[in-house]
Amino acid sequence: MIVIAWIGVRPKACDDKRQIVLGGVMMMFPDILQAAIVGMMIAIPAILIYKKAGLNPAWAALVFLPIFGLLIVFMQLALQAWPHAKKER
Repeated sequence: MIVIAWIGVRPKACDDKRQIVLGGVMMMFPDILQAAIVGMMIAIPAILIYKKAGLNPAWAALVFLPIFGLLIVFMQLALQAWPHAKKER
């Protein structure tokens, strides 16, 4: 039985399905690691901004939502009143 373990990988004969799954996971690991690093490069500054603004830093987790997460964070910071902001006179 010939099974293609991953797109772009040469087909190989393999009867052990565990080996195919493990091979796919190991090939995905660099992509997952890269996504986590980039996500943290965005999330950590967002957490610091929320703390300085006096808002709950857990809202920074929204940056991990695909497509609209970062937009939601920016709109929330732009439109919501900041408790630590100086009052205008």
